[in-house]
Amino acid sequence: RITPAILGALFTFLYLKGLKLSSVASIFGAVTFGFSPFILTWGEEVVMSPHSIIWLPLILFSIEKYLVLPWKDRYKYLALIAVSTAFSFLGGYMQTTIYMFVFIAFYLWFKFFVEQKVRIKRAIFDLSALVFSFVLGALLTAFQLLISAELFFNAARSQISLKETLFEFLVPVWGVLTYLAPDFFGSPATHNYFRPGVAQYYEGIMFVGVAALMFAFFAIFYLKNRFVTFLSVFALISLSTTLDLPTSRFLLSVPIPFLSTSIANRILFLPAFCLAVLAALGMQKWLDSEKDRNIFKIIFGFLAIYFVVVFLILGYKIFELPYFVGGKFDSAQNIMVSLRNLVLPIVVFLATSVLIVFSSFFEKYKKTIALLIVFGAMLHIFLFCQKYFSFVDRKYVFPQSKVFDYVSQNAGIYRVWGVGEGYIENNFASQYGIYWPEGYDSLNNKSYGEFTYAMQGNNLQEFIFRADAGLGMGKAIEVLENPSRRRLIDMVGVKYVIGATDDDEVFEKN
Repeated sequence: RITPAILGALFTFLYLKGLKLSSVASIFGAVTFGFSPFILTWGEEVVMSPHSIIWLPLILFSIEKYLVLPWKDRYKYLALIAVSTAFSFLGGYMQTTIYMFVFIAFYLWFKFFVEQKVRIKRAIFDLSALVFSFVLGALLTAFQLLISAELFFNAARSQISLKETLFEFLVPVWGVLTYLAPDFFGSPATHNYFRPGVAQYYEGIMFVGVAALMFAFFAIFYLKNRFVTFLSVFALISLSTTLDLPTSRFLLSVPIPFLSTSIANRILFLPAFCLAVLAALGMQKWLDSEKDRNIFKIIFGFLAIYFVVVFLILGYKIFELPYFVGGKFDSAQNIMVSLRNLVLPIVVFLATSVLIVFSSFFEKYKKTIALLIVFGAMLHIFLFCQKYFSFVDRKYVFPQSKVFDYVSQNAGIYRVWGVGEGYIENNFASQYGIYWPEGYDSLNNKSYGEFTYAMQGNNLQEFIFRADAGLGMGKAIEVLENPSRRRLIDMVGVKYVIGATDDDEVFEKN
């Protein structure tokens, strides 16, 4: 699970070095993206998702190299683009791969028609070569893409409208406060998470680091070039699609395969990447400039923002000012959670600010101070990980059981099912190597769902498409003495049925 963070950081470092940034600035941007909370939390919750994302900086690195090198040295970077494209598809998370290629498409438009303004003939040739490399990469994974497409169009997910559900996953506008403190609304690790909406913690993670945000804003406001504008605009637009805004709701209403049936928040890796690059550019500008006082304006700006946020939180009770109206926010306990979780980010902000101020008096130590800032940023992310990730021995989550031991040794290729008090939650049995007729899968087969629903004696016209496949719940006697349910169990290949000891008579009778 650590490989996405390492590879993401390595590829980002290569890309930033290709932009002619110093090693210190490149390392800063690399760790900001590679070890960003988005990559880390999604790697924990949806293991394969970062594997489709981390190839973005490597593709951009290859594009940059292709555009500046003579033709004899270009072909290997086209091959690298094809391989990176293939690995992104094989990462198995199509939605983030699509988002990645949307960004790349705009990036190519920017490089050819905004930044370089190359001749049309040259642009057509180079774009054709690059597009061919992307197509080749996709063709290399045709053995998976074709099967995945068939699975998607045969799944219930492709045939239902999730519009209202997806609206609920949009993050409230004030969720952007998590850029200042990742746990402003609490954390699931400490059981005090209270941000409104149904999106889970990792589905709305925005934080990239206080120091990174400071240098990113330094680049946005004081590094005037088109590339900075491009990154800033793209970060803002992609971020806005995850917030509960009319524009976001409209985009989710457009019937686009994969995207209109998936949670929009998964695009948040793009703002994280843009801010990481901007942070590296900002640090490079700070390193290159002597006695540039504009960085102090950023410090005072962030100081004012933190002050206003703390004032509003305290003002909710002291001055009877509105904090966040409605729902779980109107709680003294939650207000204390926000205040407590602001402490560490403010400490990091103050430490970074002190180092920046110190560097203005000792210019010759600026590079060393920059390394200290990078180290502080990494330490902050490390502390974030220590809080969010919790590790326990496997036996406390998936304990050993004589029942599981028996069926795993004797069931063979047949399935096992639990009934009554012997029912087991979705996908639990796979941890024991047991085949189970039920489970959650975002692309569950529609026909299988209809079959199991109808065989339980239900009206198929009332069937609601879901990502959960099941044989139905109930007491052992209700299941085993129902001919249709018994027939269903046989037809899906169930050899053993697990139940409670109180159901002995039911099992013996049936």
